[in-house]
Amino acid sequence: MGFGSGLRILVVDDIEDVRFAVKENLGMLGFTNVYTAFDGMNALEVLQEAHASNEDFELILCDYDMPNLHGIDFFKAMQATFGSSCPKFILMSGVSDKTFIQVAMTAGIRSILLKPFSQQNLVNTINKFF
Repeated sequence: MGFGSGLRILVVDDIEDVRFAVKENLGMLGFTNVYTAFDGMNALEVLQEAHASNEDFELILCDYDMPNLHGIDFFKAMQATFGSSCPKFILMSGVSDKTFIQVAMTAGIRSILLKPFSQQNLVNTINKFF
């Protein structure tokens, strides 16, 4: 792997079991600084608190289909708030149709991890950034 376990990672998903599973998979890969948020609004709060403490995240794994603020809108809000200092972003989704992917790419999202995914797919996707 081309990345260090010290990366600060935020996992965003409205389903607690998914947050737990992704965090556990990251832990098995050696990542120890993994935090979670339950939707896009909560994730923005977590990012702002981390930024205020000079403890910015380097990577976000975010679900697409969430209440309050879905993954693409969260990505746009994050870009508007943090600009060029945004963390790397991976959108997780069970949706794989061309229209969805085009909408995500048009918004500026460059990495989509289709659910369900294997630990190897997770590693390969993270490796694209680090």
